[in-house]
Amino acid sequence: MQVGDLVSIKVRTISRFSSFLEMVLEREVRVFVILTIMNQEIKRMLLVDSLNKRFFLILLLLVPTVLLGLYIFTAPHNSEPPYVIIFDGSEFSPSIVEILVDTQVVFKNESENDFWPASDLHPSHTVLSEFDPREPVLPGENWSFIFSKAGTWHFHDHLFTTATGTIRVFGSMSEAVPEECIDIRCWKEEILAALTAGGVEAAFERFSYMYENVPGFSNACHAIVHVIGENAYYTFNKQENFSLTNVTSYCGYGFYHGFMETLLVTTGDMDEAREFCRFVDEQLFEFGAAAGQACYHGVGHGFTDGSDPRTWGNADAVIEKALQMCIQIAETDRQKYLCGTGVFNGLAVARHYGLYGLVVDPSSVFEPCEGQNDEEFKLACYEQMNTLIDGLANNEVGNLLKIIKSISEPEYTGLTLQSAVSVLTKGGVDMDTIAAVSTECITEFPEYTNMCIGGIVSGIVEFGTPTKQHFEAIKYCTHDVLTSVQQVTCFKKVVGFAYSGFGLSAVNETCAIFKTHHENEYLYGCLNK
Repeated sequence: MQVGDLVSIKVRTISRFSSFLEMVLEREVRVFVILTIMNQEIKRMLLVDSLNKRFFLILLLLVPTVLLGLYIFTAPHNSEPPYVIIFDGSEFSPSIVEILVDTQVVFKNESENDFWPASDLHPSHTVLSEFDPREPVLPGENWSFIFSKAGTWHFHDHLFTTATGTIRVFGSMSEAVPEECIDIRCWKEEILAALTAGGVEAAFERFSYMYENVPGFSNACHAIVHVIGENAYYTFNKQENFSLTNVTSYCGYGFYHGFMETLLVTTGDMDEAREFCRFVDEQLFEFGAAAGQACYHGVGHGFTDGSDPRTWGNADAVIEKALQMCIQIAETDRQKYLCGTGVFNGLAVARHYGLYGLVVDPSSVFEPCEGQNDEEFKLACYEQMNTLIDGLANNEVGNLLKIIKSISEPEYTGLTLQSAVSVLTKGGVDMDTIAAVSTECITEFPEYTNMCIGGIVSGIVEFGTPTKQHFEAIKYCTHDVLTSVQQVTCFKKVVGFAYSGFGLSAVNETCAIFKTHHENEYLYGCLNK
């Protein structure tokens, strides 16, 4: 047999082998298109140059093997036994896993402490809500979950939030996860990419653009700025270039919630927490006191999240240690109150989502508040039940007002009403809806008209479009649903918020618009009559 005949046989053999692979793995079109083209090109070259026959004979034997090996080791696939992700007390290993739909993943606790693997975002786990054991996994024990939805799913340890991971779930071997950014999973990645590239200011610049241009983004704004805060802590901790502006006030100061939670989970150092709050005051002094206040609120939030599992099921026990820590860290009654607002906000969120074994119904909303003997903490509690009230009311103003009327300590009704009504304006609510909320609130609680107006202004300012909040609030102040006297009250509220959070330029803009509507009226806080 001649060498040429041998080569021809090898070529035919390899060609048949590639055809066989194409049948077995027919969905992997890209791999086998390359393989087929290479076979054809090599055949052509063999006919042209006999000197290359030995080289190409070896190449023909190697190429299919290499390509098949690459396919086997890089393609996502099911495994037997299921994938195992180990938690060692500080991190997940592996932290990134690629699997097919309907694959089971086992989370194994090899640490000395409880852990709680769950979907982002913290603490509500709403991105993939079913990916949540609803309780901690004890040392030495496992928890498993079958991923039935394709997508990229980020997760974390609810009790030690700096431990994170990613699971990419594919619909088939040849199906990639969609790249279009349509929900909070990729919004988060886009914002964090900006943070890495340009710091906190760049992240908020991208955030502002997405708030105005991406449908549905505004509904997730607090959770997104929370994530910016979590990741900004590491920049601050490394003493890298770190600066703050008043943009950190966006979406209810969620930035400070995330920052302080991460700080306290990472170090538990209350001196460091105080130092950061002082840093915030220095950086943002020209914009008023709101950011510094939000910092202490974030401290309280951090004390509450990831509470001792031994206290779960009892709301008072869940927050007891957190309130004690607020007393320790606070240097003034005001700071204690602000820290308390963070504690009770964390409690309200936990009760709303059923975390920490807490269940609630409309008749027991205010039980934790009624049991507080410290006046600062009692005020903080009633003010911060707004998230829970809104959830139980299904975002319906009529239901919300009924819950407010159930308060057994009427002296706290006005404060609670103002705070609860503010939540109804979040998520880009249109002005007609806001006007309807205003009318119903004032009708049901005429003695608390100012609180109704203040709550609506507060909500618009807290959750409105970045840099435009005071203008959006002014639209409400000039709406004909309000009387002339009520409009003046509304403008007073806007000026107050502008002073505390947005700076003198926002105050001047508000005052100028006020004068065009109420030429003969004087508004406290404006420089000119």
